Amino acid sequence: MYINIKNIDNVKSPINDINGILYYLKEGNLVSFNKNPEVLLPIENAESLIEFKGKFLILDDLDEIFDVYDTATKKSIFFSLGNIAIEGVDNSSLLFYTNDEPRSYGYADLTGIQFITNISHGILKRFDNNIFDLDDSFIRLYDSSNSFKWQFNFADIGSKNNVLFEYLKFIGVAYDKVFILTKNCHLVVLNNTDGTLFEILYSKETFLCEDAFMHPEGKYIYNLGSYFVKINTETLKVETQKKFLEEKTADNPSPILYGIKNSSLQEEYISFTSFTKERFGFAKWVGLYDYSKEEVVWHHELLPVEGQLSIPAFEYPKLACDKLYVLDTEDTLHIFEKEPLI
Repeated sequence: MYINIKNIDNVKSPINDINGILYYLKEGNLVSFNKNPEVLLPIENAESLIEFKGKFLILDDLDEIFDVYDTATKKSIFFSLGNIAIEGVDNSSLLFYTNDEPRSYGYADLTGIQFITNISHGILKRFDNNIFDLDDSFIRLYDSSNSFKWQFNFADIGSKNNVLFEYLKFIGVAYDKVFILTKNCHLVVLNNTDGTLFEILYSKETFLCEDAFMHPEGKYIYNLGSYFVKINTETLKVETQKKFLEEKTADNPSPILYGIKNSSLQEEYISFTSFTKERFGFAKWVGLYDYSKEEVVWHHELLPVEGQLSIPAFEYPKLACDKLYVLDTEDTLHIFEKEPLI
């Protein structure tokens, strides 16, 4: 399905635009890759890139913006939001925190700050005109005017098998329900209107200990781990619970899907990195799982089983039109291209 077309050494912060062109930092330069690498801009002291509405924000070691590259004009634009650090893009806005003390958190775009708050924890998620503030022990909801609406404390659930409920990941909002993944492998469902507990989903044998994703349309939550699981967000029913990982057998002495290291929802696929039993925890394989067909449609041994070289825990294969790319622990960017249909 995909073939390796290029490996590039000494790469930092690879990212792509909507046209499938890759951009990355390499040896003091901003570089693009379509068919071949092209140096776009000499840029010293750059640590990372963030794509935002057709522009690439170039961040320093404090995560502050010190340059912007406009892909439309192919020029550098002077721009600054002041002494704030960019954490990422959330719901078409820049999530930031101030580098001053006491620290504040909020959302901005390239015209300036949209929302700022002095709430103390700063794991913010935005949905419509509401702001969720998340911490290990609670979730709070504010409206766009910074007015408090409700708070839910995970301690109110109690514990299960002497393990407390703690926040792990904000999955999303659908059908007036808020979905939170907890560290003890539960999916906590809250009423979005008043923050009351709606439901708790748990299945020790199958899901929710690795990661979970909400479909962009909000109808389903997917999980890819030992099993592939699909949950209907309206009915809260588990519609699919299908064994995913392969076992070692005489016919299959070296299963390539023994364990999932990381995964991400990418268009119509869940992309993943995986490891074998012989190199437990060292992600060497990459693949794509089609969540509509409920099957692996492509997998590839990216790195040799021997040696310490692997795919970092926070990395996963990223799709960019007809390309797929992933970075390994020695900062080599592996670029693949989709094979043409015959």
